[in-house]
Amino acid sequence: MGEPGYALLFHLGHAMGKSHAKKISKFFPKYELFSYLLLNYQGMGLGEFSIAKYIERHECIVEAKDLFECIGVASDKPNSHLFRGILSGILSELWGEKVEVVEEKCIAKGDSKCVFKVKKV
Repeated sequence: MGEPGYALLFHLGHAMGKSHAKKISKFFPKYELFSYLLLNYQGMGLGEFSIAKYIERHECIVEAKDLFECIGVASDKPNSHLFRGILSGILSELWGEKVEVVEEKCIAKGDSKCVFKVKKV
């Protein structure tokens, strides 16, 4: 798909994550909402997610095993563009600020799990 396709996947994920967070934000405190949404995506078969670090409105690290975008893919670059966008959308909505999501490790690159670092911009 190349760079334009990766950008499209990221922006689709961002809109999806932001929309999900906005729709149910009235029902949960922010951290619990984030945990719930990750559990929801896990239940849909997108991967197995855990929050390794969470500092409200500052930094977050999410680990993903068996992430659907990376299973069976071999790449020299991170491959999780849609899920990176989902995280960006959720946390920008919850924190009320722009965030940057960097995939530091990726199954597609041969790592044992995908690791995403999120920080406010």
